[in-house]
Amino acid sequence: MITIVYSFDSTDRFYLGTDHAYSCPITGEPLIPACATLQVPPSIEIEGEQIAVFISEEMGWTMVDNNFWQPPTARYQPEFGNLMTREFGIIQYEYIKLCKFPGIPRIMAPATFGMALSGRLAYMQRRLVEIVDLYKQRSQMVDSNSHFYEKIATEDLVLQMKRVVDEIFMNEWILLEGEAAQFAEDHIIRVCEMQDIDKLAAGPTKTHLIKMREEDPDFFKALTDLRNSFAHHFPVAETYSLSGLDHITVNTLHVPRGQLNKMRLIEVWLEDLVKSFNRFMVRTFG
Repeated sequence: MITIVYSFDSTDRFYLGTDHAYSCPITGEPLIPACATLQVPPSIEIEGEQIAVFISEEMGWTMVDNNFWQPPTARYQPEFGNLMTREFGIIQYEYIKLCKFPGIPRIMAPATFGMALSGRLAYMQRRLVEIVDLYKQRSQMVDSNSHFYEKIATEDLVLQMKRVVDEIFMNEWILLEGEAAQFAEDHIIRVCEMQDIDKLAAGPTKTHLIKMREEDPDFFKALTDLRNSFAHHFPVAETYSLSGLDHITVNTLHVPRGQLNKMRLIEVWLEDLVKSFNRFMVRTFG
């Protein structure tokens, strides 16, 4: 059973909005998160001249002048056009089918890349199974560590997904230009990630890579933002309390270069992300 709770700021205790609490499987009582209460505030407005402030469970809420600073947070909820069926997994390939790229002589052979990529896909599938199992058990859990494990495992899955995408884009570049005289002379790889594509000089390589990116731009943008946030942004853990009621969600607070006035709350269905990744792999390897 899920209960609505009312959240408040941990420091100044002003009203923030509603959240959800699962019931304890032993007592049946709602597991109320920290900085939340079952008591309904006198006003659910979070902007305006006055705002509700929670005093205590005994004294409840009171209305005060709204002089509290809250960083503006945009909400980003992309959808990638996949059918949501609650059944999904990471597509798997035998390594020999992943050897379409020429590799880099004396640095990496095609078979090496194929085996590494096949192993990474298998690892991602194991992570995904763990995440799904933990999500299904969440309503029965009393151990908070399991919840955090699910969130951290989700971060790891996204980081691995972005690594695969970046490596494929890089190898597409090598496939197109690896035999060129300039590469043979200086052995410089100028594109390692999608954000570097636009820095390329005009030509067939740039056209091809941009075409790849534009085949699913919302997915690539969301995946890049999630990866960068998980790797660099400090308030990611603030979204660990968020979870989808019907679908597993990937959540983060994206703070570009530490600019708190430009924060974005990113919320993506994990199933949508995984199916878009599979769609990319099928486009690349068949």
